[in-house]
Amino acid sequence: MKYPISKAVHGRLEIKGHRLDGHASALRSWYPDSDGVGGIPGELIFPSPGCWEVTAQVNGRKDTRLTLVTKVVKIGDGPDARAEF
Repeated sequence: MKYPISKAVHGRLEIKGHRLDGHASALRSWYPDSDGVGGIPGELIFPSPGCWEVTAQVNGRKDTRLTLVTKVVKIGDGPDARAEF
């Protein structure tokens, strides 16, 4: 899933994630190595559908930590897949 991030401080971006509602391999991410600030295009790679907690942080600084929880569905299993027309 493409997920751009914007940094306001210099440093290496670190992203971790794990599934909250079951067992799965760890989240993988791809972001270009950049010590600068500004927008960074990148990708989050979820190994399975489910509820995921994702944390992004710069250089381990606690004041840069951002955590989000998201529900990941398999393509075709989202709300639109059940809609009747």
